[in-house]
Amino acid sequence: MGEPINTGDFEIWTEQVGEGPDVLLIGGLGDTVESWQFQLDGLADRYRLTAFDNRGGGSDGDARGTGVGGDDGGRCRRGHASA
Repeated sequence: MGEPINTGDFEIWTEQVGEGPDVLLIGGLGDTVESWQFQLDGLADRYRLTAFDNRGGGSDGDARGTGVGGDDGGRCRRGHASA
């Protein structure tokens, strides 16, 4: 089940599943968490996977643009680490 991560500037919708070494799934322009569902389901028994909606896509709701900002992946990881 996904959750929003507040980065301080905006929220990024993320999904984190599994246990083990961390793997950050970064999609292409316009990709959402759902585009990673096959990997989330198939690898969660070996890895802790984190996927996120790119800005302006899916549940993100950020109207300031689309695509991945330079540190959006890092913001997701830091947000999950502090939760």
